[in-house]
Amino acid sequence: MLSFDVRRDARQVVETKGQLRQGMGIALPVDITDLTSEGCCISTIPRNLRRGDYVSLRIAGFGPIAGELKWLHLGKKAGVYFYNPLHQAVFEHIIAKHRAKVTKPDRPSEHLVNLRNELEELRY
Repeated sequence: MLSFDVRRDARQVVETKGQLRQGMGIALPVDITDLTSEGCCISTIPRNLRRGDYVSLRIAGFGPIAGELKWLHLGKKAGVYFYNPLHQAVFEHIIAKHRAKVTKPDRPSEHLVNLRNELEELRY
């Protein structure tokens, strides 16, 4: 079975908090992990969510944003499709303030590098 991930915009990796509400229920905290103008990925989700559920989100103080759950992954993550895309200025503001920090890969210590070099010399 083929699966096509069709998006107009590339996902932007973010780290921000949001609030998710199902219908008239209580707003629950969620983490927003990626964002496009047309949707987002949320984690730390309630267990009672189902694909196709209508939801309302607040992201970084903006909202409510009406949408629908398009996918769920092991009850830990969900994809939300926004019924109306975010205004470009709102989208850019959220990205500018909440873009995930890219971490540098760990580098071995100088001592470890020296030991590796000595080991290589001993091999030859």
